[in-house]
Amino acid sequence: MIKELIVTIALGSLLGFGITGGYFAIKKNSASNNNNLPTPTPIISQSPTISITQTNDTSQLSTQNHTLSIESPENNALFSVARITVKGQTSPKSHIIVTTSQKIFTTTSDSVGNFEIDIDLESGANLVKLESISTTDEQAKTEITVTYSTAKI
Repeated sequence: MIKELIVTIALGSLLGFGITGGYFAIKKNSASNNNNLPTPTPIISQSPTISITQTNDTSQLSTQNHTLSIESPENNALFSVARITVKGQTSPKSHIIVTTSQKIFTTTSDSVGNFEIDIDLESGANLVKLESISTTDEQAKTEITVTYSTAKI
């Protein structure tokens, strides 16, 4: 009885250490493979417009200045309604992804680059993240904070 218990514990330990070691080896290998990929370097200006430049060890790649700007609402705006409209401008026919803490909203900019999308807010401060992906797969991101409150001021 004791012999079987010791053999079971030994085999369980070997199996557990083998699975754990394999997991860490695969994770380390995939992390070292990702080091060879170009990493995006964001260039942030004072306005909510962001340009992204990708760099590589052998050459420098740059985007065609794909931008994303929000016309309304303003950053740190206060609203007494739960549904607001986000308006902005980006490259023509770009896909727009708006993410809040609870939901994801999507739309496409028109032929000039203007977009407008209604989003729902949660009570309190809401971090609203916007991402634009152009027809040439360039990306631009920005975020604003808006607050929804029904308290009387």
